[in-house]
Amino acid sequence: MTTVVNPPTDPRHLGRFFYLLLSICAMLVLLPIADQFPKGVPLLMCGVYATMWFAIHAVSGDRRKLLTAIALGLPVLVLQLLAAFVGGELSRRGFIFTWLAMPLFVAFWFYITLAILRAFVAADVFTRDKLCGAICVFLLIGITWATLYLWLQHVSPGAFFLALPGDPILETITPTQAIYFSYLTMSTMGYGDIIPGNDLVRTAAYAQAVAGVLFLSVFIARVVSLYDRHHESHCTKG
Repeated sequence: MTTVVNPPTDPRHLGRFFYLLLSICAMLVLLPIADQFPKGVPLLMCGVYATMWFAIHAVSGDRRKLLTAIALGLPVLVLQLLAAFVGGELSRRGFIFTWLAMPLFVAFWFYITLAILRAFVAADVFTRDKLCGAICVFLLIGITWATLYLWLQHVSPGAFFLALPGDPILETITPTQAIYFSYLTMSTMGYGDIIPGNDLVRTAAYAQAVAGVLFLSVFIARVVSLYDRHHESHCTKG
């Protein structure tokens, strides 16, 4: 039987989604620092694991969602720790552990994103925390696809290349480049400096662009709906 914990009804209340948003922002700030300074990688990994914890906490009001999130997130943590223990991605066993962890990581972020989106769509009152949840969904879409791009480059090396003349094909992209490419793709802007190198990545890219546009449409429609409902209730009381 599913157990649901009702959140506070105060529209000004900042709860689980707010803390998840803070952890996501902190992780995104730490990401380029870790890429530039190898000693910052352990700090980044702590940020990633903290974000995973806050993501699990964000869906903990529903027991089934909580257990599903733990079932997807725990193997990622174990595999990443095993990869670090045997020497990281540069070692053969570390590469295998990382390769196995990536699709589970994608599944974890995808599930968390859908769970928070569902909570936002089902909301009867538009609170500050729900707004934080909607922002989290947008950021998590970018993180989910960035993780997918990092995994695809393991499946198909050379999946990305620079568009500038004379630049070699990128055998690997950094996490910062993956995040950069992901958010530019989702915004349908794109500078054209990083280009998908095969149909597999192109398919993922246009799917992300569609997902980003659909989310913005759902977000605007839901906010307008909640505002109209709030306005009608006040007119009725008046």
